[in-house]
Amino acid sequence: MNIEVPKIFIPIFESEKRYIVLYGGRGGGKSWFVALYCLIKAMENKRRILCTREIQRTIKDSVYKLLVDLIQKYPEFEKFFIIKHDMICGVNGSEIIFKGLKHNPTEIKSTEGIDICWVEEAQNISKQSNDLLTPTIRKENSKIIYTYNPYSEKDVVKTEYIDKERDDVHKIRVLYLDNPFLPNVLLHEAEYDKKNDYMLYKHKWLGETLQYSNLLVFADKIVVDDYEYSDNIAIRYGADWGFSQDPTVLIKVVIDGKILYIEEEAYAIGCDIDKIPELFDRIEGVRKGLIIADSARPETISYIRNQGFNIRASIKGAGSVKEGIAFLRSFEKIIINPQCKHTINEFSNYKYKQDKITGEPLNDVQDGNDHTIDAVRYAIEDLMRYYTKAPNTRKNQKVGKSKMKELPAL
Repeated sequence: MNIEVPKIFIPIFESEKRYIVLYGGRGGGKSWFVALYCLIKAMENKRRILCTREIQRTIKDSVYKLLVDLIQKYPEFEKFFIIKHDMICGVNGSEIIFKGLKHNPTEIKSTEGIDICWVEEAQNISKQSNDLLTPTIRKENSKIIYTYNPYSEKDVVKTEYIDKERDDVHKIRVLYLDNPFLPNVLLHEAEYDKKNDYMLYKHKWLGETLQYSNLLVFADKIVVDDYEYSDNIAIRYGADWGFSQDPTVLIKVVIDGKILYIEEEAYAIGCDIDKIPELFDRIEGVRKGLIIADSARPETISYIRNQGFNIRASIKGAGSVKEGIAFLRSFEKIIINPQCKHTINEFSNYKYKQDKITGEPLNDVQDGNDHTIDAVRYAIEDLMRYYTKAPNTRKNQKVGKSKMKELPAL
């Protein structure tokens, strides 16, 4: 086979160290390379390869599709590998399997004979999960590979493998400029961020941990993690419509007491109106729930309603953005599912405007990258209007007595 690989990755093929950490910003090709590495190693000898991440509810959450796409790209791979619905096998007996860490601890502990373990999106892995994983991968000369976009200074991969000088760790920082195959669209996006939001550029493209400041609206509120609900929850859906190059977004939120959990996102740029139902159906159960959508597009709302969705327009009104932000901040925590990448990005970088003289934050927020945030505000609009009104006026709100059972206790 003749495969071009960026030279920054070549040392990995020769590394004898147990832990390999590929970290940095977006666009470096880390996941693409590790997928290729796993396929090549599976062809060389009979090997058992585990692809894992913190949360994997279905095979769709894994790197399965990336591996399948690579197999189908090269005829030599297609002849060698057998693609099954939940695993990939080689004609030499190699196996590539997929498991989540958080919800499958027993399965992980019982997994034997792993030669290579790939931990994808390792910024989301908890210390508990990592402590479970590392002794499980115990075959002689086995390797654990982490692909990692830094998020916090407390990330277990950063504290255990990047910050420490360890003889058993091979670490390589990979940036978008190291990728000779980087699409022009990503290069232009990186240059735009560099000119317009250097703090975001450093985190998103240079792979630096997110630095919180008093300008960030939700800095002290957001947590990226999975979450187990109680029995007393309310589920809501919010939609924001795309204009020109803006995305069309659907967000599923779960309110559990004083915790707001953002569970799923459907996000697409340039989504034509006839494709919106297909986009929305990516979120399971949405047709059984209520969608509150941006009222700016009544014709779109009417179309989506005619496609079988329970949808109505948001009420908005003067000061609705400030009120919505204040209500979001009234929650003790806003926990975002690690799979909701666009939501994480927006909530992590949503800022107040800054006084040009003093540098202090103002009471208004910056417009721009707030599409998922708007969708979340719409989703909880009825709850906000109910709980922020005086008790003796609540009976006049959109949420009446018949809906009380759907409201969680805040």
